[in-house]
Amino acid sequence: MAKTILPPHLSELERELDEALSRIDTVEIPIATLWDPWACPLIVLPYLAWALSVDVWRTHWSEQKKRQVVAASLDVHRAKGTRPAIRQALAAVNVDIELIEWWETEPRRQRGTFRMRASVRDEGVTEEMQDDLLAILNDTKPLTRVLEQFDVMGEVRGGLYIGAATYCGDITAVYPPTPEDMTSSGALFIGAVIETRDITTVYPLQES
Repeated sequence: MAKTILPPHLSELERELDEALSRIDTVEIPIATLWDPWACPLIVLPYLAWALSVDVWRTHWSEQKKRQVVAASLDVHRAKGTRPAIRQALAAVNVDIELIEWWETEPRRQRGTFRMRASVRDEGVTEEMQDDLLAILNDTKPLTRVLEQFDVMGEVRGGLYIGAATYCGDITAVYPPTPEDMTSSGALFIGAVIETRDITTVYPLQES
């Protein structure tokens, strides 16, 4: 056991803490890595989110989304209560928004109200997701603004491939030859034949 200057009546837990902390200077602590939302180990990422005052955190989010939220936290807090802050906070969870305030409509709506249309990228829209978006919105919007209408739609992005092909050809019909008027030419040979026959009748001999 390491030497200690603590009194002898310590509890067992206090003695173990004293022994563990006596070697704390030998533990390597990568400060730069732990404060980097893109390089921080996933297991300690929630603690970095707490340190950077992330307002809304969900364990069911993907790793990529968690890192995006942590990375955007400082900029969101700098502009909190403004339209850019709302846009940036929701963009961190893969949501694009269209925000229309009361004075941007014709006729104008009730003072202090606004409407928002959210487009969720590459994910299905669920009730749980809508609750998450409302929580982020309420933590970011100006306190003087009241949400009047909230529409959420899903959006799937991908490459669009267009192709075209041309098919052409000639149809040829082959029929058997049809003879037209035929003319034959050649040498002319003339011949004649005479046939001569004798008829002989033979009767039986008759006695007298």
